[in-house]
Amino acid sequence: MKLRSGVSLWTLLVFTALLKNARAECDPERNCTADSSLRKTETTITLETEPNCNLSTGNISGNGSITGLTPGAIYQISFHCLNCCKEVTTKPEKVNNLEVIGVSTSSISLNWTKPVGNSSSYRVQWTDGTETKNDTATEEYINITNLTAGVQYTMTVTAVADDNITEGTSVNVSQYTKPEKVNDLKITGFTTSSISLNWTKPNGNSSSYRVQWTDGTETSNTSVTQTYINISNLTAGVQYTISVTAVAHDGITEGTSVNVSQFTKPEKVNNLKVTEFTTSSISLNWRKPNGNSSSYRVQWTDGTETNNTSVTQTYINISNLTAGVQYTISVTAVAHDGQTDGQSTAVYQYTSRYLNVQRTWWRSGLLL
Repeated sequence: MKLRSGVSLWTLLVFTALLKNARAECDPERNCTADSSLRKTETTITLETEPNCNLSTGNISGNGSITGLTPGAIYQISFHCLNCCKEVTTKPEKVNNLEVIGVSTSSISLNWTKPVGNSSSYRVQWTDGTETKNDTATEEYINITNLTAGVQYTMTVTAVADDNITEGTSVNVSQYTKPEKVNDLKITGFTTSSISLNWTKPNGNSSSYRVQWTDGTETSNTSVTQTYINISNLTAGVQYTISVTAVAHDGITEGTSVNVSQFTKPEKVNNLKVTEFTTSSISLNWRKPNGNSSSYRVQWTDGTETNNTSVTQTYINISNLTAGVQYTISVTAVAHDGQTDGQSTAVYQYTSRYLNVQRTWWRSGLLL
């Protein structure tokens, strides 16, 4: 069979095939001005100004848009109505399970799980509300350093597509860094029932202080905003360990605790009295004070010479005294540290002038 024009069928078939190929291939030199009207999501590319334009990539095509694409991937899109093609990248999906896994006074560590689809890296940004910084991570983890203690940071993680430009939806999390520990914690005073402390504000930020005290059995705590405290309603002669911890403005994030130990003063002994005296000795006894104590410091003086000793029982016989001399004797309860003592209780008594003299011949009295 021959065509009237004299063109062979074979020539026509070849021409038709070449025409089809020419239509299927886009012109890489042709300026594809579709950028401003392209809308890209994670799985769809839409040419909004040409809803009837045929778009295709590989075996996927559609009029005005193509869908079912992989998030974060680079596609060679043919715009048949414009007779051009260009690379278009879909948005990556957002990262999953973003969480804080570690906090210090100067760093915050995060991790997350890789989003569905493609992504080449992650843009991590953090801000304290005044200064903003960012970094790029290629793994699903980052440790952000050089932060200020006790400050809240908001951190965003954004997946970046295979083109290293196109970004997905950001996911954020907020976290305070730990406050620094307080400085110069010290005891400023103590009684039989209270202990007073002060300290200096730590470097960085903090809003309050958690003060905790324990006698080894019972633990109590309170929160203060000032840099001092008077802890009351304590038991006499007991050792308390007291810790002070700076707390951030969220009321939750705490720094490292600093602690100090102190005994309260023992109470004074009860019913101190002279039970016997001779020309060279005076015997006394008393009752154990309320609260705790481990020993008693007994001191005696004739106004010129002073001596003392320590006993654990509630009585003593003081010997080697001078006949006919008045002695002032004080008894002081001492705590288990062997140093913290309470208020002294005193009694005065003359030794006998002669042997076998009844003690009732000489006056005795009690000094409180």
